[in-house]
Amino acid sequence: MSQIVTPVLGDAMQVAYLVRDMDAMLRTWTEVLRVGPFVELTSVPPVDGNYYGVPTRPQLRMAWSFMGTTQIAVLQQLNDAPGPYTDFLKSGREGIEHIGYWPKDAAIARAHLEAQGLKRCYEVKTGGGVVYYDPPPGMDARIAVIEPSDSRDRIYGVLKGLVRTWDGSRPVRRYPTMADFLKEQGVTANW
Repeated sequence: MSQIVTPVLGDAMQVAYLVRDMDAMLRTWTEVLRVGPFVELTSVPPVDGNYYGVPTRPQLRMAWSFMGTTQIAVLQQLNDAPGPYTDFLKSGREGIEHIGYWPKDAAIARAHLEAQGLKRCYEVKTGGGVVYYDPPPGMDARIAVIEPSDSRDRIYGVLKGLVRTWDGSRPVRRYPTMADFLKEQGVTANW
C-alpha cells in the first residue's frame, strides 16, 4: 500500500515574472491570455530586505492575479538597489524570476529546502515575510517561501473573487497601496 505524501511546500503557488515594462506584460496576460483582472500597487514603499546578508531596499511596482490556484505576480524594479531582481535583469533575462510557495509551516519548508542544499539568498520582512533561495539544480528560477498568515489568506481570497467574477472590464486595477485596495473591497487585513 502506498502512502500519500503531503507537499512540504503547500498546495498553491505563485509564478513571479520580473519585467522591464510592466504595462506590456499586463497587456499580454489580460488581452492575449485573458487572465485577470490584475491588482497593481503603484506607490509601494521600498522593500526592506537582505541580499546575501547585505541590507537593500528595492522599489517595486507589483501586480497580482490568479489562474486557478496559481497566483501570477508581475514585478518591475524601479531603482537600482542590489538584489535578486537587479541581478536577474543584469543577466539579460526577463520572465519567471521566482516560484513562490505558501506552505502551512514555513519553518518546515525552509528546513526541507536547506536540507536539500539550497542556499538562502534574499529575505524580506515586508508583506508578512518571504525567504528566497538560489535556484535548485536544473531550474533557472529562485524558490521563495512565503510566510502564511490569515491576512494573506483574506487578501488572496479577495483577489480570487475578483478573478472568478471578471467580465473583461478594468483588466488592471491600480491602487496606491494594499491598504487602499483592501479598503475598497471592505476587507480588514494587515499587509
